[in-house]
Amino acid sequence: EEAIARQLEAKQAADKALQESLRRKADYLPALYAQAAWLAEQGNTAQAITSLEALAAAAPGSLDILLPLALLYRQTNEPLKAATVLQALVEQAPSNLEYQWQWSLALVQAKHW
Repeated sequence: EEAIARQLEAKQAADKALQESLRRKADYLPALYAQAAWLAEQGNTAQAITSLEALAAAAPGSLDILLPLALLYRQTNEPLKAATVLQALVEQAPSNLEYQWQWSLALVQAKHW
């Protein structure tokens, strides 16, 4: 119980720091990325996707944003959206095997292989 209480306190402190960062600078990309991760961790997948889509629009070509977005699309049974994002990743970094693997999985999930 004590360990759980400490984890809860740490999460609350992290959330408070994140909110303070966003209050000071609403378009601070690292804080927005952390917010999307926080939302996904809390099970707010739709909000996390919305946040990552906004980030992807604000920072086009950012591979660090696109992979979690694609994974959340797959998690919410949107494999065609995932495959589209992953294809862009593969095109930008063709030697990245993780991107190719995830793209293949999304295509299979979408039955487009």
